[in-house]
Amino acid sequence: AITIHGRTAQQGYSKPADWDLIQKVVQEGYEEGFGDIPVVGNGDILTHYEATRRIQESSVDSVMVG
Repeated sequence: AITIHGRTAQQGYSKPADWDLIQKVVQEGYEEGFGDIPVVGNGDILTHYEATRRIQESSVDSVMVG
C-alpha cells in the first residue's frame, strides 16, 4: 500500500489537505496499470463520517484517521 497525505510538511496544518490531489493519484494509478496497489488517503479525517465520504469521493482503498 501507499499512503498519500494531501499537503506537504512545510504547509503543516496551515491549509486543508488536498483531496483532489489524492484522487488524482488513485485515478492515474489505475490508468498507468498500478490499480492493484492499495492507496490510503490521509489528511483532515476526524470522524467516521468524513472517512466514509472521502473513501467514496476519492476512490481510495482506505483512510488514516487523526
